Amino acid sequence: MELDKLDQKLKVLKRKGVNVSIKNRKLADREIQEAGLNRKPKVYSMEDVNDGAEPVEDAEISDKDKAFHYTVQEYNAWKQKQNQRKNGQGQRSGNSYDQVAKLSYEKTLRNLVTQNSNKNENSVNKK
Repeated sequence: MELDKLDQKLKVLKRKGVNVSIKNRKLADREIQEAGLNRKPKVYSMEDVNDGAEPVEDAEISDKDKAFHYTVQEYNAWKQKQNQRKNGQGQRSGNSYDQVAKLSYEKTLRNLVTQNSNKNENSVNKK
């Protein structure tokens, strides 16, 4: 009898412990959310509050002025890079992946050929 009573008391205490831990977790989560509302944002806007005061044309003019300090060859190289980026033919494009796949395939074939030739030489030597 006493064991049954002790067992039930233990179960009741376990339930209370679980309920208390749930309440503590909820309180901690609520505190974290409240603290998060008062914190600085993790991501800031790229637009500055004072950007509206400056005319946009000045920035474009300064870029054009900078363009006069470059040679024609440098401009052509830059223009070619811009075209590659627009067309997706840069280093990260599918063409480079195709080339890597092709080269790795050819390397694997060469390795297989050399392995087969080594096996054939070994079998001839054993005979």
